[in-house]
Amino acid sequence: MRIVGEWINKFKKLLCALGEANETEKMIPIKGAHISGVSYRNIGDVGREFLYDVVSEGLKVRVHTTCNPGYTKEGEEDLQDRIYHNFIMLGCEESFTCTPYYLNRKIKCGDVLSWAESSAVVYANSVLGVRTNRESGITALASAILGYTPLYGLLRSEERRPWVRIKIKWRDIDEKKAGLLGYYIGEKIGRVPFIEGILLTEEEFKYLGAAIATASDISIVHVKGLTKEHKWASKYEMHTIEMKGEELREVEEKLSQTEGGEAVILGCPHLSFNELREIAEATSQIRRVKKRALLFTSRAVYSTALSMGYIEKLRRKGFEIYTDSCVMCKYVEELEEVYTNSVKAAFYLYNRMGIRSCLKSTREIIQEVLLG
Repeated sequence: MRIVGEWINKFKKLLCALGEANETEKMIPIKGAHISGVSYRNIGDVGREFLYDVVSEGLKVRVHTTCNPGYTKEGEEDLQDRIYHNFIMLGCEESFTCTPYYLNRKIKCGDVLSWAESSAVVYANSVLGVRTNRESGITALASAILGYTPLYGLLRSEERRPWVRIKIKWRDIDEKKAGLLGYYIGEKIGRVPFIEGILLTEEEFKYLGAAIATASDISIVHVKGLTKEHKWASKYEMHTIEMKGEELREVEEKLSQTEGGEAVILGCPHLSFNELREIAEATSQIRRVKKRALLFTSRAVYSTALSMGYIEKLRRKGFEIYTDSCVMCKYVEELEEVYTNSVKAAFYLYNRMGIRSCLKSTREIIQEVLLG
């Protein structure tokens, strides 16, 4: 027990240092945690051995905890599986996904969490109305084990307010345009926005939030008619910017670097059940898709889609479906050009793997690429 106490003290010191850096000594209990940095490509042997040491001393998480997916190159599968196993031994849920908000959990508006994974943090703060800062993998792990986090940042109401009102002057929106808008706001505006003038679905917001987090450290977005705190947020005095759509062309030219692709990649962030169902229904009348198509989702969503027959339908059409995996993985490393609906995927596939993307909406990809 002496060594266990040493580990606990190390994690306490870590969170105290985090609080001190943000000018607070107060800690607040959390209802859940989500840990990033679980990929062998990120943490390497040092991180893997650290995690093994923590597990070996019998530590367990105190709150419901989920983890990000990993990504590996050929020959690293065993090392990644050991990392997954150690997180499960800590008591984390056996589902590795960047969309923990799709898992069956009792999260309520106002609950305090300690989540890493930038895209999930934006979604959680905005759509669910929970309160979480953008944690690192290690601080989220510490909070999961201790059951609390420092009270600062987006856990305080005054830090959640918007600073700029963005009036959208076009009506049509899809996953690609939502992502381009998010990236533009993050890169060019860089402050918490209040967006009005468009009707976003929760799936479309997922792509906006993932892109804004890719381009900036913004971790909450208010959208009129969609996000939990939009009525409260709308009352603040803000600088107003009107956007007519031309602003997105520069972002698209930067990130959409090719006019074609060898394969289709969908699922960054991981696909929802609704998205899997819509893809299955949209391709129901063809024998097989015309292009290699890879879909990435969580175990929980996969299980639901499997029970309702959609996974079998998709596989019969030629779709490859992966769980517990990021899109940056061994399944795509030989590709040079791909189609995707995700601005985040386009950014990281190129900057981490040198893969160029052709950005299109899901509907465009299905109609123009997969159906031919």
